[in-house]
Amino acid sequence: MLSICITTKNRSKVQIRKDKALYLFPQCIDSIAESFSLRDKFEVVIADWESDDWPIKNWITDRLPNVPIHLLTIESDKGFSRGKGRNIAAQHALGDKLLFLDADMIVNHNVINKGIRLTRNGQAFYPTIKYEVNEQGKQIIHEGGGNLFISKDDFDKTGGWPEYWSYGFEDVDFVTKVKSVTSILTDVNSSMLHQWHPDTVKKLYDSKEEENVKEINNRKEHFKKKEIEPIVKLDSITKQFLNDSNTTHSKLNIAKGEAW
Repeated sequence: MLSICITTKNRSKVQIRKDKALYLFPQCIDSIAESFSLRDKFEVVIADWESDDWPIKNWITDRLPNVPIHLLTIESDKGFSRGKGRNIAAQHALGDKLLFLDADMIVNHNVINKGIRLTRNGQAFYPTIKYEVNEQGKQIIHEGGGNLFISKDDFDKTGGWPEYWSYGFEDVDFVTKVKSVTSILTDVNSSMLHQWHPDTVKKLYDSKEEENVKEINNRKEHFKKKEIEPIVKLDSITKQFLNDSNTTHSKLNIAKGEAW
């Protein structure tokens, strides 16, 4: 079984203007629902850092019915650690295959299929990530270190994600850990869409390489691992409805997958 592990903080309803919000995490969940058929067995494990924008329990089961959802609420006064959240989600995952996914990604059936197949063969799979960088639809494609498929056994061998108290750079260091235990594959034709940070990405790619290296080193030094154990509360929720094996979980007749 595949366990989709997500950590998040306030990505359900991001208010960018008084009259406009971005529903990043709900759209991520919608894409997950549309990428599986009802006979596919998977679960979603969410480590939520006390989000207060739109309670996840209020909307997620309507978008992903009949799927086991393990909602872990992390209580901490130390801020947000994406690596810590991912490790907590993985600890509660029941599947033998893991997909670590950012809460603002859009997945698809092709990526899911390939990730499951490669992970079953004992390899780690990093789908490439597409960013929209302007209104004309110009895209940047890069290898996304924070979004990957890996077997539970290989993940355990890595020792887990670095637990920096930040939104980034734990993914860069985790790639090195994955390479030490298994082979990594990526494919420019198997991509996910990133819904967030278009301006940041454009600035990063337009800046000089030495500036990027300096910034990375400064951030990693500032966010050294801190040993704390936040309080974690588990709530397992599943909304049941009459199964129709000819539809996807979102009730849309899109791509169908093999039983996993």
